[in-house]
This record gives sequence, C-alpha cells and structure tokens, in this order.
Amino acid sequence: MDTNSAGSLPGFRRRWLLPLIVAVAVIVAVGTLLTIRLQFTSGEDAAATMPTTAGRAVARGYACGGDRSDPDLGNMCERQVRDYARRSELTTQQQAEITGATARLQSWFPQLPQQLKCDVGTGRCQVQFDPIDETYVAAARSAVARAGYPNAVMRLARPDDPAPTGSLVYGIPVGSGCTVGYLNSGGATYHVVGPLPEGTCLTP
Repeated sequence: MDTNSAGSLPGFRRRWLLPLIVAVAVIVAVGTLLTIRLQFTSGEDAAATMPTTAGRAVARGYACGGDRSDPDLGNMCERQVRDYARRSELTTQQQAEITGATARLQSWFPQLPQQLKCDVGTGRCQVQFDPIDETYVAAARSAVARAGYPNAVMRLARPDDPAPTGSLVYGIPVGSGCTVGYLNSGGATYHVVGPLPEGTCLTP
C-alpha cells in the first residue's frame, strides 16, 4: 500500500496541477475584464455629467507652469486660473463660432502709443512704448464698438483682473461666450471662454 501510494503521487500531482493552473488563469482574466469594464463605465458616466448645450462640452484644466521667478507674472497666472475656473464651459461648436467671429480681433485695436528715440552719439534709434493710459483705452473701446461690439468692456487692468499690471484688459461678449484678453507693449493675447456666473465677460 505504501509503495503504490508513493509511486502514484507524482501522477496525482500531474493530473491536478494543469487544471489548477487553468482555473487560476480564468479567474485572473475575468477579474481583469471586470476591472476594465468598471473603469470604462466610470469614464462614460463622467462624460455624461459634463454640461452641454450643443455638442460635447470642452473639458477645462488650467494650471500655472514655466518660470515663476517674476512675481507679477506668477500672480497674474494665478488670477487667470481662478478667473477661468469660474466660467461656464463652451461646446466645441460655440468655441469655433466665437473664434471665427473675432478672427481679426487684433487688427481692431489702435496702434499702441510709442515714440522713436535716437542716440545722437551712435545714431541708433529704437521704438519705445509709452504707458497705456485712459486716452488709449477710450480709443480702443471706440474702435471695437465700430467693429460691431459696443458692449465690450475695456479698462486698465485692476489688481483682480486676469491681466498684467498696466495693460489694457478687455472682455468682449460674442454669442454665448466671451473673448477675454489683454494688450500691452509686450504683446497681446486672448482666449475664447464662457461668461462668469454673473453673466459678464469681466468682473464688474
């Protein structure tokens, strides 16, 4: 009896080892499929809760990066992130419509105040921009109104505005959204965004 048991043990192991491996593999595969299905379902549910009005809403994600050594630029970026996070979302169709309507936006603004200064000794000249003042703001407001947007808000940037100190900041209502940006001697930039909770393009 002992001899037969000892001799049959390896065969017993061989007969049961393969089915056991197959069973474990099936359990792992089923668990993986269930995990993938749960993740996919969660993604569908998250997408379904995004607010839309005409098509799929554009997901928002704003963050400050790059060189943060300039305190003013760093503070401005933080203001922009807070400002954009409060705004309602636009669909891709709404964004495209607003972008098309304001494609020539930069050409509407009058030339920045500037003067040509030359060095008598070297004869070299360069353009220097004067600070933006209320006179320029009024001229820009009139120009944008003539372009068809009389309700545009334009002003010298306030400490709470999403723009650098000393720049012209503007919010132009276009359709269901806004074109918000700023202009200064360093250049110009603007974004197509949704309105603020109070329905305006800039904080009153």
